[in-house]
Amino acid sequence: MLWTEATINEMISSNQIRSTMPDPENEPELYAKVRTHQIHTHLCGGPPAGEQCKHNFPRPLSNTTYNDPTALRYVYKAVTEEDRWIVLFHVPTLLAWDAHCNFQYVTSKGFARYMTKYISKAEPSHIFNVSEGNRYYHHVLGRRLGAMEVIYLITGETICNSSATVPPSFRSKTILPVSQLLHDPENPYYPDAIEKYFRRPHGNDFEHLKYKEYYQLLLYQIRTANSRVTNRAIRDLDGRIVIKRKKPTLTRTRFLKLNDGESFFYNRLLQTKSWRSEDELSGPYDSYREHYLCVNKLDHI
Repeated sequence: MLWTEATINEMISSNQIRSTMPDPENEPELYAKVRTHQIHTHLCGGPPAGEQCKHNFPRPLSNTTYNDPTALRYVYKAVTEEDRWIVLFHVPTLLAWDAHCNFQYVTSKGFARYMTKYISKAEPSHIFNVSEGNRYYHHVLGRRLGAMEVIYLITGETICNSSATVPPSFRSKTILPVSQLLHDPENPYYPDAIEKYFRRPHGNDFEHLKYKEYYQLLLYQIRTANSRVTNRAIRDLDGRIVIKRKKPTLTRTRFLKLNDGESFFYNRLLQTKSWRSEDELSGPYDSYREHYLCVNKLDHI
């Protein structure tokens, strides 16, 4: 979608979008490129005799290009039978691109329909000859991005507003079920990911792990009646079962920018060193920013 300084009527007058076959003697190079790239060939399957295909070919005969107020598209000049099969083109672009292109003037109705179509378009679905749990299956799922996620990534907007790696005052909490609240009413919330990280097991394998590294290498097991504890299982300082992964996993964290303030520097501190408590993370400083700048300065001495 391109916006231009000239109006559509001005562009029609100067013949910016062409819809007829060039003269082979006066415009031999353009003629050759239109012949090669701009002739519709019914790859769509073709219409019944006397009708148009789903791409509106053959176009109706017309001596001029004009806006039909009852239609979604402009009607373009097509003087000969040959012109009716030409895909609309912009001369400088076609000459430089040397490949198929399709240029059209946009009507208000057509633009509204186009945008509505793509906003409400369903996610693509595919059939893969894979079985649940194999490596190819996980690769395919891991590589796919939905249209909405792609839009957020391209525009730089925040798609995830997770509170997992922000200071305690900004983190949301999940309340325990009533049955567990009765056992310990002084601690009404589930421990979050950072609290579990602080309470990781002692030992050389765990002491120097940063926050992200800890969850890449270890997995918390949810105990059920049928669950078994493997020989890779360890208990953290609160008795929760932690299992060493055979291979590091990919973790996702909230993307924070400098203008997120204290949350940004809190997150940077989690990525810089290993910590054991919120008090250790905040230190004797007035802000996480001050602490991070001090740590970063010491690391470069």
